[in-house]
Amino acid sequence: MVVVLMHPGWVTTEMTGNVADIEPGERVEGVRAVISKMTMAVTGSFLKWTGDIHPR
Repeated sequence: MVVVLMHPGWVTTEMTGNVADIEPGERVEGVRAVISKMTMAVTGSFLKWTGDIHPR
């Protein structure tokens, strides 16, 4: 089982209004794409929604 923490980025919500980077549906597509390619090598990582390592 692969386990990671993934940051979705700055998503448009009621809280962020129109100043956020991207719509939720678009971000979900990106997150799903990253999840579909995950291997055990990334277990325990903190990732961006793009699959890049998120700086801590």
